[in-house]
Amino acid sequence: MGRQRKGSGPLPAGAGALGAPEVSTGSDAAEAVAEALTALAVNLVRRLPRELSLTSLATLGDLQRCGPQRLTQLAQLEGVAQPSMTALVSRLEEEGLVARSPDPADGRAVLVAITAAGEALLARRRHTGTQLLAARIRELAPAKAERLSAALGALEDLAEMDLAPRHLVPVPGGADRATGTGTSPRPFSNDADDEDREAR
Repeated sequence: MGRQRKGSGPLPAGAGALGAPEVSTGSDAAEAVAEALTALAVNLVRRLPRELSLTSLATLGDLQRCGPQRLTQLAQLEGVAQPSMTALVSRLEEEGLVARSPDPADGRAVLVAITAAGEALLARRRHTGTQLLAARIRELAPAKAERLSAALGALEDLAEMDLAPRHLVPVPGGADRATGTGTSPRPFSNDADDEDREAR
């Protein structure tokens, strides 16, 4: 019969030799932090103004980070069909957020680039998100706020990472780009929902 805790039943699974719970592994801790950060990101996205669909915003973000891209590459990055990306870029162009220009390496192709207005829209959203989060952090207990500040370096490193690495094909005239693998769609987005909003 298993060793008993005083005044209780058998030890639960996972209890150590002295009856203490096993310490969480690094993987468990990483998943717990990731779950909290994901919930925070989803909550923040819901609070920000929906000026554009998530796919449109992600496309502007790709162009800001990666430089001018062809439509085929943008469609691959966002995991949508090329006709959908063509329509999306046309709407962004009508709003002055992107501009098309001939590809100097292939006269049959065009490059899509973010405009100053597109850059300003992204900067405005980042500022709004920063202010929302800063207000909530100020509401935390001082000890918890200090622990967040101590983790700032790690959070900044995470922010610089590509959470879903993709292979970016070099395009003449575009910016230097890192290389990854895969073509998974963006997190927090729903293509059907995005296309419905884009069509309105």
